[in-house]
Amino acid sequence: MFWEGKQQVKALPLMRTLTFNIICSVLFRFERGPKRDECVDLFRKMATGLWSVPVNLPFTCYNRGLRAAARVRKIVKNIMLEKMVQLEKGASPHQDLITCLLSIYNDDNKELITEEEIEDNALLVMIAGYETTSALLTFIIRLLCNNPVVHASVLQGTSKSLFPLSV
Repeated sequence: MFWEGKQQVKALPLMRTLTFNIICSVLFRFERGPKRDECVDLFRKMATGLWSVPVNLPFTCYNRGLRAAARVRKIVKNIMLEKMVQLEKGASPHQDLITCLLSIYNDDNKELITEEEIEDNALLVMIAGYETTSALLTFIIRLLCNNPVVHASVLQGTSKSLFPLSV
């Protein structure tokens, strides 16, 4: 879908899309659709703002990142409210990370973790997983493309000859 008929493919943007889709599924069970498309655009702005010079003026990447982060927080908050309703109706607390954290939040009417901490943890997992995992996958693809011995070994499932030390 992303590389059919193309002479050159940029791996990092594709790995970021893949990583974001997986994170959304694991964190929220957030499937594809207009809501997720809006979220990915906001998330990219938020991530760009995170790595920019922290000058909070309306025309800066940092400011756009802050505004995007506020909107992502609202989306996460709305998802949390939906998950709370599902939990009250008897949904499994183990269906995704948010429901798991919410079940801790409301465990025997004791607040072991606040809603803000749940939001913070969700954003932390999203940012950390998005940047690191997509970069790692891109480097793996590069290694496989640039090293035919490694590529052949992976295809054959014989890693012993390449990596004599077992971990």
